[in-house]
Amino acid sequence: DLLVIEFALIDQSPLDIRSFMDVLRCRTSSSEKSVVFMTYEPQKFVDFADTLYMLHGGRSVFSGTGEEFLRSDNPFLVQYREASLTGPMAIR
Repeated sequence: DLLVIEFALIDQSPLDIRSFMDVLRCRTSSSEKSVVFMTYEPQKFVDFADTLYMLHGGRSVFSGTGEEFLRSDNPFLVQYREASLTGPMAIR
C-alpha cells in the first residue's frame, strides 16, 4: 500500500504533529506500507523517514537519510537550510 500525504502538518501545533506521527508510525510499521510526504518543511519528517528526497526542476537533487539531509553539503540543501536567495535554486 502507498499513502501520499500532501502538506500534512501545515499550521499544526507540536502536540498535534507528534500525535499524528505516532499514529502513522503505528499503522505503517507492521505491514508493507509506504508513506510519501510532499512538503516544503522536510525537517519535520527527518526522524520519521527512512529516505528523504529533494526534487528541483523535475529531477532528484538529493536522496539520503535524515542525518545526511541535516549534514550534507549538497548546494541545494545548504541553500534550503540557510533560506538563502542565492544558489542553485535562485529565482530568475
